[in-house]
Amino acid sequence: GFSASTSKVTLNNPGTYWVKVTDSRGCIGLDTISIKRSPDVISSEFVVSTQAFKGDKVSFVNISNPIPKGLEWLVPDNTDVSVISKTDSMLILQFSNTGNYEISLKTKSGDCEKLFSQKISIIEGGSFNNPGTTKDPFIKEFSVFPNPNTGDFNVKVGLQDQSKIKLSLMNIITREIIDSKEQSGDKQYNIPYHLSISSGSYMLILETAMGNRIYKLIVQ
Repeated sequence: GFSASTSKVTLNNPGTYWVKVTDSRGCIGLDTISIKRSPDVISSEFVVSTQAFKGDKVSFVNISNPIPKGLEWLVPDNTDVSVISKTDSMLILQFSNTGNYEISLKTKSGDCEKLFSQKISIIEGGSFNNPGTTKDPFIKEFSVFPNPNTGDFNVKVGLQDQSKIKLSLMNIITREIIDSKEQSGDKQYNIPYHLSISSGSYMLILETAMGNRIYKLIVQ
């Protein structure tokens, strides 16, 4: 008793449906489709930074819960993307060029499957002189306060040794660099920000000669 004049319909009840389609010229097509309902819970999710540097090894950690019965990592067929390691629990990629890339995880449970995708931006890192420090971690402190804020905040950076730093503020949605600063000649930095920017989520990226850090901040 169900009929529709659209090419897309929603069926909520399981069962086998006989489908008859008639076009404007009176031509008829016939087929059947079986709709099944599964009690299984299926999850597909992973975590990764939304931004990384060219040449870095980036880890994608599978946090699907419950653990899927089958899964597949979907990586772009691109020569700029190298698979360093791939297991059910983690994928490690290396990007040889800048740009935006989309990585997906497809999980399966019985006849059902679920797809989760996330984009990552790969940017060019800065050029720094090596300070010669071998202590780990080189970056002792990287904090933003207050957070959330209205565009007025302070950034505190503490290093093991005197080194140049670069700070870049990126809009998470548009991937646009909103502000960029470079400072040198010290190992302790306290940098004030007074920005007139729209509310939203941002990434503050710290680059040093011996490593990088990312801090997520919220502007209200």
